Amino acid sequence: AEEAARLLAQQPPAAAPALTLVRKLLSNLTTSPEDPKYRTVKRSTPKLKETLGAEHWQLLFFAGFVPAEDGDAVVHSGEELVVAEQVRDCLTAWLSRLEGTDGAASPHPLFWKAAESGTPVPSFAIRAGTDQDGRAL
Repeated sequence: AEEAARLLAQQPPAAAPALTLVRKLLSNLTTSPEDPKYRTVKRSTPKLKETLGAEHWQLLFFAGFVPAEDGDAVVHSGEELVVAEQVRDCLTAWLSRLEGTDGAASPHPLFWKAAESGTPVPSFAIRAGTDQDGRAL
């Protein structure tokens, strides 16, 4: 997973569609490892062919996929899923940071209003999704 994290650190925001697709492939595998359709990924699939570059395939290799004998696919044994889960989690974290959804909710709209006007920010506005009495909105 360390190699995946290093590779992700070099990815530009424009790589988000490809990385979202790789995350989906890994999520399918880790959710249903017994299902053979999630353990084989064909390189010739039009969507994959047009979306994934060599570095994105490398993430699948880091996750435990290996080239199939036919040369067109990569396969995973469905075992040793820990690394596949770690790579998936790295992808999720990278995409969340890009989208600004790293697990923390967005501040209340009054936070932004106060910040823009230079007035002190009310403390309730810092806690996302609450009113001034701390009730969920």
